[in-house]
Amino acid sequence: MRKSKVFSSCVIRRDYLDELLKTNGFRNTGTEDYPHYELTIHDASSHSTYQLNIPVTLLKHQRGYVKIGRSNIINNQEKQEKRVPRSIEWALQSKLVEISDYLEEYV
Repeated sequence: MRKSKVFSSCVIRRDYLDELLKTNGFRNTGTEDYPHYELTIHDASSHSTYQLNIPVTLLKHQRGYVKIGRSNIINNQEKQEKRVPRSIEWALQSKLVEISDYLEEYV
């Protein structure tokens, strides 16, 4: 699967990123000053829940723009498994590639 080329460290208008991520199933779980986006996915076979997190940083020198941070996957179960199942990893990576494709059109 193709890796995201422009996703991490991309600088983008905050309103565009907010709309893009929300229309792709993400929600902003951060604050106005510290936005943070996450997408929740459930694994029916293991009954586990995973989150794809995308942190962003507000740019002080460019009002209205944010820098996208490095995404990560979190297992929300108490009995955390060390490995994320391949099916979950594939689904979340596919979502990142989809978002990356939209960002490539923007930049």
